[in-house]
Amino acid sequence: MEVVPNFRFNQNGREARLRTPTVAGVPVAGYCFERNPQKTALPQTEKPLGRTMARIDYCDTSKSNERTREILGKNRNANIFRMMAHSPSYFEQYCRLGGAIRHRGELDPVVRELAITRTGILCEAPYEVVAHKRIGKNVGVTDEQNEALEDWKSATCFNELQRAALAFTDEIVKLRRPTDATFNAIASRLTPAALVELQLSVGFYIMTSKFLETFAIDMQPVTEVV
Repeated sequence: MEVVPNFRFNQNGREARLRTPTVAGVPVAGYCFERNPQKTALPQTEKPLGRTMARIDYCDTSKSNERTREILGKNRNANIFRMMAHSPSYFEQYCRLGGAIRHRGELDPVVRELAITRTGILCEAPYEVVAHKRIGKNVGVTDEQNEALEDWKSATCFNELQRAALAFTDEIVKLRRPTDATFNAIASRLTPAALVELQLSVGFYIMTSKFLETFAIDMQPVTEVV
């Protein structure tokens, strides 16, 4: 089943508006965001709606080794991983670090998922946003918080730790390095281990968001991949 993201095309390129993706007209579980309506030229590799949009073919996993197929099976054969499987060694190590970020750290999982989803929003990676809003709900992020992440500074649903983490996330993504004030605000609220985990989580999902957008990974119903 294919998710249809709400892109609109014209002769001058794509109008970069993206709302909640739909499957057969029904919104996909989770929340997506709306980009600024600026138009950019269509890459020659981009394909029209209704067809697979990935810029290169997904890996033919029937030819993959046993270990790669095992990892893919554990990750529901999600499109992002089917693309990464072109490089089995990188794919395995990517999943190893991703698993550590999600399951082996001491960082509060709500803080982690707020930061990851915010990273996806800033990097304009809807696949990441939809997936991690669902993951966030599973660890305690509220619907109100998920919906407020686009404009978190004006929201009242985040505590001081969460606000400090979101400010830190914004500056990691947007600046060469976070300002001293922003760094000190989050460092005073986390252990050194949790602070390192927060920074690595944001960095990892910047990389992931860029991978998703570089290869134009196709959206999927979130229940199939999370």
